[in-house]
Amino acid sequence: MDKGHGSARWSAADCLLPEKDVAIEDGHIHALSDEPWMGIRPCTALRPGGFVAIVYRLSQWDDPVRPVFRFWRGDGTFVERMAPGPVAGAGLWRGRIPLGTRRISVSPVARVGRFDFRIESIESLSFTAQLRSGWGKAHRPARAALLTRLIGMIDESDLNLAWATEFHPFEDYAAWKAARERVIDLAGIDAPRTDWEKGPLVTLLLGGAQAQPNVQKAREVRESTIDTVAAQLYPRWCLLVHAEADTSRADAEPRCRFLNDRDWMEMLAGDGPETGWLCALSPGDRLSPGSLASLAERLPTLPQASLVYGDEEHIGPDGRILPILKPDWSPRLQAARPYLGRAVFVAAAAWRQWSLEERLGFVRNAVPPSRWLASLRAAEVLHIRRFLLASTRAEAPDLKDNRRERRKEGATGGRALPAEPSVCFIIPTRDRADLLDRCITSIREQTAYKHYEILILDNDSVKAETTHLFDRLRSLANVSIVKTPGPFNYARICNLGAARTRADILVFLNNDTEALSSGWLAALVRQAICPDVGAVGAKLLFASRRIQHIGVAVGMGNSACHFGAQEAEDAPGWLGRHRVLHEVSAVTGACLAVERRKFVAIGGFDEAHLAVELNDIDLCLRLGEHGWQSLVEPAAVLLHHESATRGGATFRPLSVNGEQRDYFQRRWRKVMRDDPYFHPALAHFRLVPALG
Repeated sequence: MDKGHGSARWSAADCLLPEKDVAIEDGHIHALSDEPWMGIRPCTALRPGGFVAIVYRLSQWDDPVRPVFRFWRGDGTFVERMAPGPVAGAGLWRGRIPLGTRRISVSPVARVGRFDFRIESIESLSFTAQLRSGWGKAHRPARAALLTRLIGMIDESDLNLAWATEFHPFEDYAAWKAARERVIDLAGIDAPRTDWEKGPLVTLLLGGAQAQPNVQKAREVRESTIDTVAAQLYPRWCLLVHAEADTSRADAEPRCRFLNDRDWMEMLAGDGPETGWLCALSPGDRLSPGSLASLAERLPTLPQASLVYGDEEHIGPDGRILPILKPDWSPRLQAARPYLGRAVFVAAAAWRQWSLEERLGFVRNAVPPSRWLASLRAAEVLHIRRFLLASTRAEAPDLKDNRRERRKEGATGGRALPAEPSVCFIIPTRDRADLLDRCITSIREQTAYKHYEILILDNDSVKAETTHLFDRLRSLANVSIVKTPGPFNYARICNLGAARTRADILVFLNNDTEALSSGWLAALVRQAICPDVGAVGAKLLFASRRIQHIGVAVGMGNSACHFGAQEAEDAPGWLGRHRVLHEVSAVTGACLAVERRKFVAIGGFDEAHLAVELNDIDLCLRLGEHGWQSLVEPAAVLLHHESATRGGATFRPLSVNGEQRDYFQRRWRKVMRDDPYFHPALAHFRLVPALG
């Protein structure tokens, strides 16, 4: 067992060198592509085969995507590891330097333009210390890490160890933040890149006090918010407070104006500012010192933006603070379960188009009008993945009463299904007649939607009970069985099936699934026929009734995993997503609905490169490249006896299908490091929401 080299620590402030697509201009670092690379100078801590902890920092004004570390071998090949995004200021990656590593590179950002990145320190670790840490956090993968290491499966041990150690429960947020938070350094890494004196004016609207036991308490709460506004690093702001005049405060800060009831309503009913941005605050909200500066610095990256939102912290009644991390713009999620929160900025041009009632709603709850949100294009929405605001109001109170109705609307998209499009179930199988029989029976008995056919693709079944089942199924009018002999190639088999049908909708279905309710197919079809939708996945449950699939996070586990798996059937999930229709980058092929014309347009599954693994994720991502969004529809619920036909993958060597995973990582590195429907601060090695 490797005992490591103690805890040797090395300061690495000047250890980076431009390597690829990086230029130094006027003393500043500029990325020339969306994947710039910098070389890391060698040091004793970076010993091949040894474990290290690398602490890195990105400027507050840069988007904190996950850095990619690349470990080069002598033959020119490399291994890549994706690290947590430095959302709180700094980030930390722990792992083993692969044997044979000759040099190390890092890609810190994922967009063209100026950036500032530092490696603060590199510390050597021991396997024993890592294992001890994981044993107390996640015993099962820690035990697997030890056992695989003992039998010489080093890469498999590393992966198991990551699942055991590389996450932090949300409950540990205070400690996680304390280790990563950095004071904004305006003279160094966080030097302004724009002229703040000429930046956009931000008008902050501080509404009336929340219910407080007395006037003095209400004033103290309001003052706490005003103090955080006054402490902003960015100077171009104006604060309008709905309260009787506080002359001492107004005299001390001319950018702060107090408005009585009449003046407040006149202000709201007026034209409003011609340019700039508006933000609604509630007494008790706390802006972080760099909030408005983050807005000013990030706006040039999306000049057409009309809506900007950031991440938040929720302050509980006991003062405990928890993070609220949000995905990039997800209009269907927002319609079904509003997630934007309170750290919301709207362009003055948009504000001027709103009615008085819509403005009042925004001031009360920081929620823009739903009809306006529905009109926005993705290119008009900017998500700042920094903690911009802390609030005691995790969500607007009036949204809670509408949650059930919103959930119902979100699950159906608010549309009636037109005349039933034709559906073809495409079901690959090899023996396991018991599973296939239950699958087909559940479709026929549990599906109210009737305009469908079933196409069973037989991949070299040999058992007598399977032959008997096929004979019985052939007697059914809407069931066909096609032989697809040869080595198992899921992608090829499914493509053959798709080529044999003229149905409007293809539903790829595993033979180890069972439908549980009558409306499941209609729910999938209703979404699949939308012009902007690609693949639609279902909520899949293990036989134990815990969640098996409710969407895929690309990049998780070094490839892609089912985010939310193993949670209880009725668990709300991250931001309540488990209960409503929502956007994802990909869904599992165990139950995947897609219009046939869209499937054909992208060439179907990639049978050449991804015969067995990740072909479903690749399909979804290629649909996305064509503008077709993947969705999860939790109104469609099925049981899934995962991989019951092909066996499990416990202690499986990573060399099995390794070429397919390598191809996927090369093809989709950009999405793996920054899945827009995940978050760079979320752990890549925890199926339930946790910090990385």
